[in-house]
Amino acid sequence: MIESPRAWQMPGAHRRYPRCDVLWVGHFDLTQARGFQRISSCAVSRGARGVIAAATQSRKGGGHQSQHPEQAEEWISLGFNAISWGNDTTILRNA
Repeated sequence: MIESPRAWQMPGAHRRYPRCDVLWVGHFDLTQARGFQRISSCAVSRGARGVIAAATQSRKGGGHQSQHPEQAEEWISLGFNAISWGNDTTILRNA
């Protein structure tokens, strides 16, 4: 889970965890920690490209939770291939 500014700047650090299958961007915590008002900020998009480059290089997936179809399409266009639809606590509660 990439949700801190430090993790955002070091997407390749996941290599320490060979059983990690997906680099998941925890965008709510990340945008708040970085002081962004919304996830579509240009700086977030630049960082997302770094995450997906690291994921692709190590044959891992790139994950994101989208709130609406347009947002899912945006992240898919960046190369993300593990898209969640809905709130993670709701998904876990209903599992």
